[in-house]
Amino acid sequence: MQSLLPYLKPYDLAMYDWKKMYFNMEGHELSEHARLSTIKEYVGDSWYDFKKFTTVRNPISIVKSSYSYSKEVYEEHFRNKLDIPPDGSLKAFVYSEKTGYGPDGFVDFMLARNYDIVLPQAERLSLMLRDGLIMDLSTLSRDWDYITDWLGWDRKIPLLWENKSKSSAVEFSDDTVKRIKKHFEIDYDIIPKITGVEWN
Repeated sequence: MQSLLPYLKPYDLAMYDWKKMYFNMEGHELSEHARLSTIKEYVGDSWYDFKKFTTVRNPISIVKSSYSYSKEVYEEHFRNKLDIPPDGSLKAFVYSEKTGYGPDGFVDFMLARNYDIVLPQAERLSLMLRDGLIMDLSTLSRDWDYITDWLGWDRKIPLLWENKSKSSAVEFSDDTVKRIKKHFEIDYDIIPKITGVEWN
């Protein structure tokens, strides 16, 4: 999103970073992980006027990234504090640390509570499956010009790709991988057909 922000027009809606872009709608918070049904409710009939674009990613990568992010935030801001904010992934990380279950315990905690971050992408994006552009994050660099052309920009927009993720170092047991794949079963069934990218 950092690549597109300087080029957005009035009334364009970009969902990217909950720390910087929060929308309030009758007491509801609309963040980067909001369900499309919530966004549609926010924009009303204008929903049909928007060209809608999003990326999806391998569910294993999603959960690894959530674990890495939670670990980073915890160690930077909360390690020496008694109170942990009521954020699902941070609670899951603290649970995994206190029990000694590590990344597998984190996954157990997250899936048992079905937080939005582990809501299957096909369900979260159901309104867009036939009305929008859905690309796999792994192909973003390759397909960037296609995406910006589809969005209607006639100028070349550079892709600002900043990958700070340490999630590749996160390891799950085979049983946990099976649980993640089962939880995201609809994604494995639907999303690769749309993106052309097969997930292991």
